[in-house]
Amino acid sequence: MHRLLVHYPAILHYLEQTQRVLVTDNRKSMPHHLADHASAGRHHWGIFIVSKHAPYKQVADALFVYWAASEAEEWIDRVEWLTV
Repeated sequence: MHRLLVHYPAILHYLEQTQRVLVTDNRKSMPHHLADHASAGRHHWGIFIVSKHAPYKQVADALFVYWAASEAEEWIDRVEWLTV
């Protein structure tokens, strides 16, 4: 089986334009992609990094708590490690 090729620079650009957060399990290369994105003068609306083995329900519940307790602007250029 081939692993899906993901083009993170394009994803980060799309998320910036649409003001959306990213939930990802990419702990290895995401910091590099974010650094490149920032060095180009770009921003993001929040990144949540989760474990590859995190149960979806627990991730969804945790994201709901963040969503209910904060405003979107608080997440600009912020990265949060979600431990569930």
